Amino acid sequence: MRSLRWSVCKALLVAGLVATPLVWSSGEAVAAPGVTPFQIPRVWASGTFGLCFPACVDAPFAVTGEAPGVVTFHDPTLMESIVLWVGWTNLSTGASGVVRVTGDAPGIGFTGAGVVVASAMGNLVEYVGARGIFYVQ
Repeated sequence: MRSLRWSVCKALLVAGLVATPLVWSSGEAVAAPGVTPFQIPRVWASGTFGLCFPACVDAPFAVTGEAPGVVTFHDPTLMESIVLWVGWTNLSTGASGVVRVTGDAPGIGFTGAGVVVASAMGNLVEYVGARGIFYVQ
């Protein structure tokens, strides 16, 4: 009997802890911009005398939530001579497109709301192109 009472007390305690944020929340959901790195990084050749021999690894990232249905793609390690092409597909609507990302200009994709998958390839010899999946509001 004592273990049953203890189990009920623990269950009530957990339920109270879970419900507390719901009671004290304002009720309005405000989405802040989210920064999500591509889940599979880009691996590319740097050349014989490159900075990261034998290969470089970087992770482009996507910023969502700045505007409805818009994703901004960035790559923090791009040099001026490198162009990153990001192909994206909205799995919820079927829309797709390609954006150009350079070292000084991010790529802006008007994807629409839904689940978006993206693949990034540059103008270098790449072993693995970056891949990511994001939710866009």
